Amino acid sequence: MRKTAIPGVKPAAFLLAIIMLSSSFAFLGGAEQEEPLLTEQTTTLEGVTAISDAFAASSDDLPQPIFTNADGKFSPSPLDPGKAKVLLVDDDMSRRTSGPYLEATHIETALNDGGYTYDVFRAGLWDGDYYNLPTGDEGAAILNNYEAVIWYDGYIIEDNIMTNDEEDLMMDYLDGDCTTYGNDDYCVDEDQRNIIQMTQYANRLYSQSTSYVTNYLHLQSTGAIIVDGYSDPMEGVDGSIFDNKEFSTSDAGKHYLNKPVALRPDSNAMGAFWFELERSSSAPYHAIHFPRTDQPYTGPQDHKAFLFSEDIGIFDSRSERADFFATILDWMEVDRGQQKNIDVGIGMLEIPNHSQYWRTIEANVPVEIKVGVTNYGFLPQTETAVHLKLKNQFGQVLFDNTFSSEAFPEGHQMYMEQLLPGETWICTFNKTNDRLHRAFDGLDPNKARHVLFTSTGMDLLAVDLIHIGDQVSPNNYMQANVGVSKFVDNGELAQNENGPSITFYDTDDNNPSLDHVNNHRVNSYDWDDDGDYPGGANEGGGTINDTGRPVHHEGNYSIGMFNRLGWYKTNADPEDCDHSNSVGDCPRFTPEPRQDDVWMTPAMDLTAMDEVVIGVVFTGRMESGDYWRMQISKDGTSWSNLISGGGSYGKGNWYLWGGSNQKYQGYSLASSWYGTEDCDTVYLRWQTDADSDENTESGGTPFMGMFVDEVVVRGTERITRDVAVSDVTVRDEDFILKPLSSSNDREINATVLNAGEAS
Repeated sequence: MRKTAIPGVKPAAFLLAIIMLSSSFAFLGGAEQEEPLLTEQTTTLEGVTAISDAFAASSDDLPQPIFTNADGKFSPSPLDPGKAKVLLVDDDMSRRTSGPYLEATHIETALNDGGYTYDVFRAGLWDGDYYNLPTGDEGAAILNNYEAVIWYDGYIIEDNIMTNDEEDLMMDYLDGDCTTYGNDDYCVDEDQRNIIQMTQYANRLYSQSTSYVTNYLHLQSTGAIIVDGYSDPMEGVDGSIFDNKEFSTSDAGKHYLNKPVALRPDSNAMGAFWFELERSSSAPYHAIHFPRTDQPYTGPQDHKAFLFSEDIGIFDSRSERADFFATILDWMEVDRGQQKNIDVGIGMLEIPNHSQYWRTIEANVPVEIKVGVTNYGFLPQTETAVHLKLKNQFGQVLFDNTFSSEAFPEGHQMYMEQLLPGETWICTFNKTNDRLHRAFDGLDPNKARHVLFTSTGMDLLAVDLIHIGDQVSPNNYMQANVGVSKFVDNGELAQNENGPSITFYDTDDNNPSLDHVNNHRVNSYDWDDDGDYPGGANEGGGTINDTGRPVHHEGNYSIGMFNRLGWYKTNADPEDCDHSNSVGDCPRFTPEPRQDDVWMTPAMDLTAMDEVVIGVVFTGRMESGDYWRMQISKDGTSWSNLISGGGSYGKGNWYLWGGSNQKYQGYSLASSWYGTEDCDTVYLRWQTDADSDENTESGGTPFMGMFVDEVVVRGTERITRDVAVSDVTVRDEDFILKPLSSSNDREINATVLNAGEAS
C-alpha cells in the first residue's frame, strides 16, 4: 500500500492536530527586473500591435468581456446554514491566462487537512459569461452563514477583481449585517467575520480605490510587478502571525504563473511575509494582515483580514499549504469542526499540466489522475473507493470510472490493509490500474482504458469518495475545471513531449532557396556574440552562453531559427575571427540568406470546433527584411498565410498574441478553418523567411531570429460523431441447444444510439 503520513497529522489519542488584444500581442515579462520591456520594434505583425506591459494580458487595449452580472452557484450543494464555517469563493475561472483548477488541488485540500468544513461558491468567467454573488438580500444571506470568506482570484485579466455589488456585500458582511433571505435566518456573530483575499492582481485591487480595499483590507499602496519575483523561502515578518515561519517556494512555476505585486499596509495593518526583492522599498510585503499583532487596535472594526498578493500554488508542499491556512484561520478563531470516528476525505488531487503558461492538458494524451484519500477520523479503515468522472462543458461524459482499494493485491502500491488516522492512500487512475480492477470485477482486462480528455475546451473533472459509514461529507467531493487543448508543443525534445510532436522540413518558397533546415530545438544561445561557447573562438574569454528565460520560456528547450552549426559570410576567412571585438570572419549563428524552412504541427481534426485560438510565446531579434510567418493548410500541401512579422525584443522578454476571443488568449483563427467537414486534417506551420542580404548583427548583438515556445491550439469542441449501443435483446428460443444437423445461428438485436450532435 502506498500510504503517506501528513506532517502535522498525528494519531495523538487519534486526535487530528494539523496546525497546520482587435488582435494584439502583449509582453510576458523578462528575467531581470529593470530590463526594458520593449527595446525596439523593427517590424510589426500584420494587424498586430506590440504592447509592452509586465502582465501578459492586463493592458487596457485588450477587448474586455461583457459583464452579464449573472448569479454564480454552489457546487456541490452547500451544507445547512451554520454547518460549514468557511466559504470559498472560487473566482478564478478566467480561461485566458489562468489555471482554474488550483483552488481544487491546493485550497480545498489544505482546508480538508486542517479539519475545516466549507462550501464552495463558483464565480468568475464561465462559458464566456461572468457569474457573481447574487446581489441584495440573497447575496448577504449567503455570506452571513460563515465565519470566514476566502475570496480566491488567482491570476486573472479582468478589470475588476470584484464587482461593486460584491464589495458592498463584503463590507456589510464584515460590519455584522444580519440580513436574512427565504428560509435562511441563520447569522454568525458580528464579531466572528473574517476575509482572506488572494490575488496576484493586488495592483488592480488597489487601483479600484474603493472603501473595501482601503478601509477593510487596509491596503495603503502597491509596489512593483516583478516577473519571477517570488521569495524563496517566504519568510514570515517578526511579530506577525507568521513570526518564525518559513515556507519553501522552490517549485514555484510548476502550476503557477509568478508575477507578484508588493504590498504596503496602512498603520492599522502589518506585513505578514517579506518580499525579498522589495524589502528595502516602501511596499516590502507579499501579504498583510489586519489588525496588527504587535500593538492593540482601538478602532471600531471587529473583523480580521488577510490579503495575499500571491497564489496558493507558490508553496511547494501540501503540509505548508495546510499550515498557511491553519495559521490564518486559527488567528481568526474560526471553528475547525468536530472530529468524527469515521471520516475520510480528499487530501490531494494531482492533475497534470502539459504547458506551464497556458495551464492546459493535451487532448487524447493519456494522463494519470492521482487522488489522495486521507483518514481524518479516529478509527482505522480497511477499504475505500474513489469515483472519477470527466465531462466536457456541454455535459457529455468523457470518462467515468470507480476504483476500490479492494481490487489491488498485496505488493501493489494501491494495496490497502489498513488506513490509520492521519495516513493517506494514493489512488492512481491509469490504464494499468484499470486493467487490474477489471480483472477483479470479472470483466475483460483487455478493455481497460486510459484516462483521456477527448474533447477540447474547459472540461470538468469531478472526484467523490464512496466510503461506508463516513460521517463528514464536505471533504468527500472536489471538482476542477481543466483546460484541454487540441495540440501542445513546448519546444522540448520530441521524446519529452506529451503527445504528437512538430516536424521540421525545408521548402523551396524562396527563389533561390536555401536547401537545408536550420529550424531546430535550442537550449542556449550566445546573445552577445562574443564566441564564449564550447568550441567558440573566444571560449573562456567572455560571457558564457545564455540559457533559461533568455532562450526558453518553459522546460529546457524552445524552437529556434538560426543555423545551429554556424555559417560564414561570403568571402569569409575562418582563421580571421576575433569574437572578442565582434569583428572578423566568425561563424554566424543566425538565419541564413534565403532561408525558408518550417516547423509544422501534426494534422488536427477541427470539424467539431466552435472556435480555435492559437497561443504562442516568443522572443528574439530579426534583421530588417527577415520575417517569420504562420501559415495554415487543409491538406499539408497548399498553404495560406495567416500572419507574418519580425521584431527585435529585449533579452529574456517574451511576448504573445492577446487576441479578441473572450475565452482563450491568443490568435483567433477565422471560421473558414474549422467547424466544417473539410477541416478534418488542418495543419499549422511557422516559416522562417530570410532575405538575400548578410546582415547578421547590430551593436554587437546578433539577429538570431525568433525563439518560440509553448505552442497551443485551444478552443471549444463538441462531440458530433458518437454512436453507442443502448440496448441488446435476444429471443429465448435462440439459446436452446439443437442437434448438430440443425442450424446453430443465434439472433441478437442491438439498439444503436446516436450520442453525438451530428446526423
